[in-house]
Amino acid sequence: MKKDRLAVLGLGNILRGDDGIGVRLVKELTSELSPSPLVELIDAGVGGLRLLNWFDDASAVLAVDSAQMNLTPGSHQWIIPSQLASKQDIAFTLHDLDFAQTLWYAEKFFSRPPTVIFAIQPQTIDQSERLSQPLNDALPHLLNHLRQALENWTSQCQQFQKALTGEAAMDQKDKLLLACLSQRTESKCTNTN
Repeated sequence: MKKDRLAVLGLGNILRGDDGIGVRLVKELTSELSPSPLVELIDAGVGGLRLLNWFDDASAVLAVDSAQMNLTPGSHQWIIPSQLASKQDIAFTLHDLDFAQTLWYAEKFFSRPPTVIFAIQPQTIDQSERLSQPLNDALPHLLNHLRQALENWTSQCQQFQKALTGEAAMDQKDKLLLACLSQRTESKCTNTN
């Protein structure tokens, strides 16, 4: 049975430089935020099929990961799963099964909750336990975006739970979650169907 909570998955390999940014951000949030029944912060490492356990248990997922998007290192984009197929210039790599493939398996064979990806452009994914200077400099900015997303979820997005029980297509639910987390619309997490 799904819990009424947002699973925040920090993805990446902390031994591969900027690839570990998702794990580092989630660990930082875990150390500074009080536990909440509405949000679970998870060090998901390199992900793969073991993510299906968290997909099955949460009402929504926010994945935090590095992605090759041909942007300035340290910049970010909010992405929904349907954009992964259409954005050939975005690559989530180094994991045993990339995040797009994991989402596909979840939707095809199990159940996938509404999902949003907070994707961060790496500078380097070479073997290193340190972030590149551009990502290290971007950490405060990235953390602020994630803090705001979690605040949006806990304070204004309880209505999103009602929309999950509706008959809307998964892409619509992903867009609703995106609006909720990133505050992209005035409707702020209300179902617009």
